[in-house]
Amino acid sequence: GSGVGAAASQSIRDTAQPDAAAALTPALSQRERETAPTLAVITDIGNDVMYGATPQQIIDWISASVDRLAQMNTPRINVTALPTASIQRVTPWQFAIVKALLFPTRDITFEQAVSRALETQHLLERLVRESPHAARLRMIQHERDWYGFDPIHIKWRHWPMAWARFLARELRAYRERERIYRDQL
Repeated sequence: GSGVGAAASQSIRDTAQPDAAAALTPALSQRERETAPTLAVITDIGNDVMYGATPQQIIDWISASVDRLAQMNTPRINVTALPTASIQRVTPWQFAIVKALLFPTRDITFEQAVSRALETQHLLERLVRESPHAARLRMIQHERDWYGFDPIHIKWRHWPMAWARFLARELRAYRERERIYRDQL
């Protein structure tokens, strides 16, 4: 993925419209927004560090998306943390290889990338705590073991476990609502 700044498409970055939720709104009818159990997951946040975005830009994009999702009455917005444990284990030579493979045209140093990722996580934690929509927000942590040589992308074999965590509470609540509904029939 290319991060929250380009979540809907590259056109978001091209048009300086970093609100990914705005691009998704037309896909949902008014009836669907009012009746369907809704959950948003904001993830892949740290990738934009490698594309030159500042931590504050990334947080501004996320905040705009959260505001838009709240306007759509999204009851729960799960925000995945940056994989800081994995990022802090990265060595300069490992960074050089990953950067050459995944971000070959990006001009960012090892120190800048780590520093910006950690600052982004700090700002993200503050946003989740202090946002006017804090009651809707939940920070989801990553497991260190989900990552390998590539410190920012979850290994394919761990995707089911990761997404189960990203959605766990909501899936349990949805199954409970289904059970209650069936019992009333």
